[in-house]
Amino acid sequence: MIHPAGSVQPSNPPHRQRSRVAVCIVWLGSLAAATPTNGQFGGMNPFQTVGHPQGMAAESPPSLQVNMAAFTREYHPLQLVDASGDVDERAAAIERALDQVLDEAWDFEESPLRDVVDVVRLTLALPLVLDIRACEAGGIDPDTPITFQARDMTARTALRGLLDTVDMTWTTGDGRISVTTREGATASPVIRVYPLPWGFAERRPAEAHVLATTLLETVAVATWETVGGPGAIRVVESGGEPLLVVSQTCAAHDAILALLRTLHARACAEFGDPADPWADRRPVIRIHRVVDDAARADLVARLKDLCNGSLRDAVDPDASVTAIGGTIAVRSRSPQFQALAGLVIAAVAGREAPVPAASTDEPAPDESAAEPTEAEPTEAE
Repeated sequence: MIHPAGSVQPSNPPHRQRSRVAVCIVWLGSLAAATPTNGQFGGMNPFQTVGHPQGMAAESPPSLQVNMAAFTREYHPLQLVDASGDVDERAAAIERALDQVLDEAWDFEESPLRDVVDVVRLTLALPLVLDIRACEAGGIDPDTPITFQARDMTARTALRGLLDTVDMTWTTGDGRISVTTREGATASPVIRVYPLPWGFAERRPAEAHVLATTLLETVAVATWETVGGPGAIRVVESGGEPLLVVSQTCAAHDAILALLRTLHARACAEFGDPADPWADRRPVIRIHRVVDDAARADLVARLKDLCNGSLRDAVDPDASVTAIGGTIAVRSRSPQFQALAGLVIAAVAGREAPVPAASTDEPAPDESAAEPTEAEPTEAE
């Protein structure tokens, strides 16, 4: 039976959801060339970047582009589209429902598995079904008794714990959730597309392959194709943005998303809480090497207006762009401003990676952070 329990609904203030900004800049490539066939990735190198055939180098560097992809404080995988080109709303609705805190506590005592699945389906109002064929193939009796309690947690966490008691899991597809065996889930991988979290995306070039290696070595390590498993990960580039295309079980995807969200939140933390008053937020400095004198002067003169003119809710009127020796110091309270400034500098000057500098409340960066030259510093406020 199920006993009522209080629910806690997550709340996201609207001002945390509206910001849009460029978050990456990479070599242009073709997403279509990476499209897997029959749900698999074949024999491709998991670290091959689509756009240049494996084993072949480009004759000349492609043009860098400034990608105006969405940037938010909350990290989310990209929404998948169906065969008609529309967003798969059924899949999106399932993911949202699984992330909600339980409205009612779960309290099952020696209840048959098939009955438990029926109760959970009605409680969560989700298209949840028990894969009887998978149960038979895995030697699991649909009437296996289950004893399990859950309260004050998300539906995803509760369902994961419940199914762990019978060594089962779930997979999604065709607008429903199928309770199945672990072998059944492995045979029906789910493909999801992940943007790079902040911190990886802002570096030039974006550190997509480092992130892919981290996932292979820390999440479901025995399930990837590199060790003979079915899971696969590819780095692709679409519209100037690096993306991770991952084929894995739903359980592995949950672990991947948790890790990427943690990295994203940690990288954004230095800018402070977006709910804080603007004057209370800490300015953050990024140092970019620009060796060409003319390019450096143009960037100092134009970068602030260019960035603020392209941003909406993330404009920083207090930002500064200062030339110090052969570098440019960008100082801003806005992560969106820093992201876009870094992309523009990389596209203009070919800067490979910004050099993080400590957050500061001082009005100007320490000149010792850059290599001195004979040129006098100039500043555009």
